[in-house]
Amino acid sequence: MSLKARIGLHLRAIRNARGVTQEQLAGMTDRSVDAISAIERGVMAPSIETLERFAEAFSLPVTAFFVGATHKPDGRDAIIATIVANAYDLSDRDLEVAAAQITALARSK
Repeated sequence: MSLKARIGLHLRAIRNARGVTQEQLAGMTDRSVDAISAIERGVMAPSIETLERFAEAFSLPVTAFFVGATHKPDGRDAIIATIVANAYDLSDRDLEVAAAQITALARSK
Protein backbone atom coordinates (compact mmCIF):
# COMPACT_ATOMS: atom_id res chain seq x y z
CA MET A 1 0.00 0.00 0.00
CA SER A 2 1.34 3.42 -0.94
CA LEU A 3 2.06 6.20 1.53
CA LYS A 4 -0.70 8.38 0.07
CA ALA A 5 -3.18 5.51 0.54
CA ARG A 6 -2.11 5.10 4.17
CA ILE A 7 -2.41 8.84 4.80
CA GLY A 8 -5.90 8.64 3.31
CA LEU A 9 -6.81 5.80 5.68
CA HIS A 10 -5.61 7.85 8.64
CA LEU A 11 -7.55 10.91 7.48
CA ARG A 12 -10.75 8.89 7.08
CA ALA A 13 -10.30 7.20 10.46
CA ILE A 14 -9.68 10.52 12.22
CA ARG A 15 -12.60 12.19 10.45
CA ASN A 16 -14.96 9.33 11.30
CA ALA A 17 -13.75 9.16 14.90
CA ARG A 18 -14.56 12.86 15.25
CA GLY A 19 -17.97 12.47 13.60
CA VAL A 20 -17.11 14.90 10.80
CA THR A 21 -18.47 14.47 7.28
CA GLN A 22 -16.40 15.04 4.17
CA GLU A 23 -18.54 18.11 3.49
CA GLN A 24 -17.83 19.53 6.93
CA LEU A 25 -14.10 18.86 6.61
CA ALA A 26 -14.08 20.53 3.21
CA GLY A 27 -15.64 23.62 4.77
CA MET A 28 -13.24 23.59 7.73
CA THR A 29 -10.18 23.37 5.47
CA ASP A 30 -11.26 25.35 2.39
CA ARG A 31 -10.85 22.25 0.24
CA SER A 32 -13.41 20.61 -2.05
CA VAL A 33 -15.34 17.48 -1.14
CA ASP A 34 -13.86 15.89 -4.27
CA ALA A 35 -10.34 16.62 -3.00
CA ILE A 36 -11.14 15.18 0.46
CA SER A 37 -12.59 12.07 -1.17
CA ALA A 38 -9.61 11.63 -3.50
CA ILE A 39 -7.16 11.96 -0.59
CA GLU A 40 -9.09 9.46 1.54
CA ARG A 41 -9.17 6.96 -1.33
CA GLY A 42 -5.42 7.35 -1.89
CA VAL A 43 -5.95 8.71 -5.39
CA MET A 44 -4.38 12.08 -4.57
CA ALA A 45 -1.60 12.95 -2.14
CA PRO A 46 -2.32 15.95 0.06
CA SER A 47 0.06 18.89 -0.01
CA ILE A 48 1.89 19.93 3.14
CA GLU A 49 -0.46 22.92 3.39
CA THR A 50 -3.50 20.64 3.17
CA LEU A 51 -2.07 18.33 5.85
CA GLU A 52 -1.51 21.38 8.04
CA ARG A 53 -5.14 22.42 7.52
CA PHE A 54 -6.36 18.92 8.44
CA ALA A 55 -4.19 18.95 11.55
CA GLU A 56 -5.50 22.37 12.57
CA ALA A 57 -9.12 21.35 11.91
CA PHE A 58 -8.76 18.34 14.22
CA SER A 59 -6.35 19.97 16.71
CA LEU A 60 -3.79 17.25 16.02
CA PRO A 61 -0.13 17.26 15.04
CA VAL A 62 0.57 16.73 11.34
CA THR A 63 2.31 13.50 12.32
CA ALA A 64 -1.08 12.00 13.23
CA PHE A 65 -1.60 11.31 9.53
CA PHE A 66 1.64 9.31 9.35
CA VAL A 67 1.52 7.20 12.53
CA GLY A 68 1.89 3.57 11.53
CA ALA A 69 2.20 4.54 7.87
CA THR A 70 5.39 2.56 7.32
CA HIS A 71 4.44 -0.86 8.69
CA LYS A 72 3.91 -3.64 6.18
CA PRO A 73 0.71 -5.66 6.86
CA ASP A 74 -1.80 -4.01 4.51
CA GLY A 75 -4.87 -5.77 5.92
CA ARG A 76 -4.34 -4.16 9.32
CA ASP A 77 -3.85 -0.55 8.19
CA ALA A 78 -7.45 0.56 8.64
CA ILE A 79 -7.71 -0.99 12.11
CA ILE A 80 -4.47 0.61 13.26
CA ALA A 81 -5.53 3.97 11.83
CA THR A 82 -8.81 3.75 13.76
CA ILE A 83 -7.01 2.92 17.00
CA VAL A 84 -4.64 5.85 16.55
CA ALA A 85 -7.45 8.25 15.62
CA ASN A 86 -9.44 7.35 18.72
CA ALA A 87 -6.37 7.45 20.97
CA TYR A 88 -6.07 11.21 20.51
CA ASP A 89 -9.39 11.66 22.32
CA LEU A 90 -8.44 9.61 25.40
CA SER A 91 -7.32 11.09 28.69
CA ASP A 92 -3.71 10.48 29.66
CA ARG A 93 -4.80 7.83 32.17
CA ASP A 94 -7.04 6.02 29.68
CA LEU A 95 -4.28 6.17 27.10
CA GLU A 96 -1.88 4.53 29.57
CA VAL A 97 -4.43 1.76 30.24
CA ALA A 98 -4.98 1.20 26.50
CA ALA A 99 -1.23 1.08 25.87
CA ALA A 100 -0.77 -1.46 28.66
CA GLN A 101 -3.58 -3.62 27.24
CA ILE A 102 -2.15 -3.53 23.73
CA THR A 103 1.32 -4.34 25.07
CA ALA A 104 -0.06 -7.27 27.07
CA LEU A 105 -1.91 -8.59 24.01
CA ALA A 106 1.22 -8.31 21.87
CA ARG A 107 3.33 -10.16 24.43
CA SER A 108 0.80 -12.98 24.72
CA LYS A 109 1.33 -14.03 21.10
